[in-house]
Amino acid sequence: MLLAEAQSWFKKRGLPFVWRRDVGQDDAPAEALLRPPAGGEIPLGPLGLAVVVPDLHLGVGDDIFRYDDGVKHEQRLISFLEGLIALRDELAGSMIGFDVVQLGDFYDLMRVPGTSASMKRSLIDHSYARVIELARALPLLHCIGNHDKDFWQEPPPRAEANYALARTIGGPDILCFHGHDKVTLFNVLVHNLPETLALTALNAIDSLPVLGYLTSWLQAMGDGTLIDDAFGQTESKPRAKGVPGPAGWAAPWVVRDDATDLGTVIRGFEKGLNHVVQLAFVGHSHRPGISWAPVTQLRNVPLIDVGSWTYGRAEFAIVASDGIGLAQLE
Repeated sequence: MLLAEAQSWFKKRGLPFVWRRDVGQDDAPAEALLRPPAGGEIPLGPLGLAVVVPDLHLGVGDDIFRYDDGVKHEQRLISFLEGLIALRDELAGSMIGFDVVQLGDFYDLMRVPGTSASMKRSLIDHSYARVIELARALPLLHCIGNHDKDFWQEPPPRAEANYALARTIGGPDILCFHGHDKVTLFNVLVHNLPETLALTALNAIDSLPVLGYLTSWLQAMGDGTLIDDAFGQTESKPRAKGVPGPAGWAAPWVVRDDATDLGTVIRGFEKGLNHVVQLAFVGHSHRPGISWAPVTQLRNVPLIDVGSWTYGRAEFAIVASDGIGLAQLE
């Protein structure tokens, strides 16, 4: 299935989406589509299509997923997950592989009361029963983010939620990870430190248990999405425009200040995988865009930030053989 075919399928399903638009080097808005070098294809391995879902931050009460229109936004997510299950079944009937990777911070354990990860997860599961049911049925393949990092010490049963530090799509060429930790992930994989040390390092990130409106406000500040009646802003802060990308790849490339740090992380994963990564997906920033990360002095890897589902947004990426598109539900 190609990008245009996927877009048509979603529209027929009652889930129309548009491709995100970014400003390229020529100052003209362009659809946020990443195309491989001429004559090439996206290295999907045995898969015919994949969908990448960014941060959701499901919590309890008036969380940053529900924003101020929780029923409508939750129903849109339910319809989206139901659509993904229908797409999975349709592709399976044609013997086409299909995966859905979620980039971390699906659960927002940092903003939920409780004395354990399982207790917090239970509260969220009760709050979003249908969403959780569909996520398990699909299943969503989760990365671990900083807001659900407790799953390192207390992981959910694999049958209920499938979590990993990172994911690959269709094989080792396409890497997915949350994108919050730009130091320890590199060190852990390069030096093959024991798992206990890795967990200690990861659990130290964002460990202050500050809850409630303060963290929501800080999240909005960092994301550039101060969602409030006084501001009326619902989109993520745009990235700077206009940088040349890796040779041969076509996209409206945007500037990303931490690209070099993320390239170091990718290099660490490459050493752990014993394989050269071709593409990388990240979440965490809530700021979608197609940039690139210098993995070595001679090689740059396209870096796709998918965005988020916070504050009423509904962003995701379609990965097809002819390219990658940053999508947002209408």
